[in-house]
Amino acid sequence: MGQWLRERRPPTQSLFASRERSGAVAVRMLFAGAMLGYFTFIALFFQGVQGDSPLIAGFAFLPVLW
Repeated sequence: MGQWLRERRPPTQSLFASRERSGAVAVRMLFAGAMLGYFTFIALFFQGVQGDSPLIAGFAFLPVLW
């Protein structure tokens, strides 16, 4: 078992094994960051500008998530 573990590559090393995979990982990370910013600022907009409660602002996201 120990020999097998020493011969295995770390899982993160396989993420950057090819240019296509590296590009896909980078785009996915950018997309996830953009979605995080979108949800944060839209929730703040619903609560601050429109005056909704946090519960109503959360319900407003249901059509986006489904």
